[in-house]
Amino acid sequence: MRRILLVEDDAEAVRMLGYALRENGYEVAEAATGHLALAQVARRDPDLILLDLFLSGGMNGGEFLAQYRRAGGRAKVIVISGAARADPIARDLVVDEFVGKPFDLERLLESVRRFAYG
Repeated sequence: MRRILLVEDDAEAVRMLGYALRENGYEVAEAATGHLALAQVARRDPDLILLDLFLSGGMNGGEFLAQYRRAGGRAKVIVISGAARADPIARDLVVDEFVGKPFDLERLLESVRRFAYG
């Protein structure tokens, strides 16, 4: 079973995405802040990270990703964000894919399949 870390501070998005990912056979860990995400990856590195860039809690998604990579993390990363400026930020962070919010769930699941097993 492939493990996905969902780093998202929107509770409704976490509920919906977590459910859809589990229904599609993935093991899902959740983190609402960058600090909690770092604690998750310290326990077990995921195969894929779904990352919102603009998190509350003092550490944004870009800062989490920089620390994760400095620590040797190698998971593929899909950025999910509704902010207008998120796409160029995601490109600068060199992530595997950017998916804008609102997103089409089937398209996102297709991306997850491609990167979780690729």
